Amino acid sequence: MENYLIIGGAGFIGKAYKNFLINNGNKITTTSQNNNNDVDYCFKYTYKNFLNHFKKNSYNKIFFLSGNSYPQYSENVSDLDIKLTNIPLLNILESLKDVKSKSTFWFSSSVAVYGKTNKTLLSEGDVCRPISKYGVSKLMGEEYVNYYSRVYGLNAGSFRIFSTFGPGLKRQVVYDIITKLKHNSKDLVLLGTGQEGRDICYVDNQIERMHFVSQNIKPSGDIYNIGSGQISTVSEIANYIVKILKKDISIKFSNDKRTFDGMQWCADISKIRSLGYTKEEKLYDGLEKTI
Repeated sequence: MENYLIIGGAGFIGKAYKNFLINNGNKITTTSQNNNNDVDYCFKYTYKNFLNHFKKNSYNKIFFLSGNSYPQYSENVSDLDIKLTNIPLLNILESLKDVKSKSTFWFSSSVAVYGKTNKTLLSEGDVCRPISKYGVSKLMGEEYVNYYSRVYGLNAGSFRIFSTFGPGLKRQVVYDIITKLKHNSKDLVLLGTGQEGRDICYVDNQIERMHFVSQNIKPSGDIYNIGSGQISTVSEIANYIVKILKKDISIKFSNDKRTFDGMQWCADISKIRSLGYTKEEKLYDGLEKTI
């Protein structure tokens, strides 16, 4: 049994990871900045509060799964990502440094850091050119993690999490398609051309990948893609969902595009494969479970 701390335990991935860890016999502590009955501790993510917490509690592994969770939220609020992600991250890293923590720390970054690219398969060593404030914030978070690991010796690393869906997530493409199909029996109109590609993964599979990496290395600023290595177009995803729901419906695409949407994003997972990870993603199964 290991002792885990999940910062952001009330979020979509935080809840899923908590359930996974409990089912595997571990001790879990969860936190939130907001009053929430689903977590163990509610406090503002200040340096002082983190410092006091770590003086009283120690953990084998800490996962920072907090912050802004969606690029669209920060497009009109320029400092939202700084307030919700970067400042809390800096506060926790500084407090871990000051208590001379030996915990393993993982920051939840995002595929959004890659941004504008002509590459279909994205690897951790690629040059990153974010196309959203959200992506810039996540990339800055990775740099802070690397800095504190390199300069102060923290066992810290980052997960670049690719598109993730599942029960309980009320946004993004899978949820949007299901919701539209429930409210319109004739036409399904979606953004883009339908040929936009996504490495889109069921949440339980993503949790397994994150856990596998955390169990197999002690990070020193390391970055790992968390994805399937498989690409599906939005058109394919929509057709799968229509088939599962047994709808007789016409699918149309508006050709409109949001500024923070990439065209083709797929994870190169050779780095996680090199650790011995062998499981394959079956998108259709994840969609069935979600529906």
